[in-house]
Amino acid sequence: MKKSVQIERLTQLIRVLEEVKASKKPFYMETWYLPLFGMSYDQKSYIVGNKTHSCGTASCAAGWAAQDPWFKRRGFTLGEFDEDYKFISSLAAKTVKMRGDGTEFDACETFFDERDLFSPEHYLSEKITPSMVIAEVKKVIKSVESGVGAG
Repeated sequence: MKKSVQIERLTQLIRVLEEVKASKKPFYMETWYLPLFGMSYDQKSYIVGNKTHSCGTASCAAGWAAQDPWFKRRGFTLGEFDEDYKFISSLAAKTVKMRGDGTEFDACETFFDERDLFSPEHYLSEKITPSMVIAEVKKVIKSVESGVGAG
């Protein structure tokens, strides 16, 4: 992937995460996308305290990107889980996908040339915030710009 394309995509991810942060949208790095009605009380309170958000969704960084028009026009969207995750479908959970190039972390790697940013294990915190992810994305952009670890 060209460095300029990767940087543009990561910069757009920052834009989406800044919007999530400013609007105080529910953010949960443990799932791509899950309607709040399908979550347990503990999961909901972890995300939004006792508030109910009008958007009705909880998403990780990739999940919010996959709902954004800029990303959707480029083929990074939400899709159904495969058969292995059929039990989750009853909660109307979705995953991210890349047009013709897989789902979940494979889609992130295809689209962003980056996988770790989207894994909760990458962050050394129990509660991951949009600000934490934005800081990590900025580090990746600097790395790509300097040619270290560029895809």
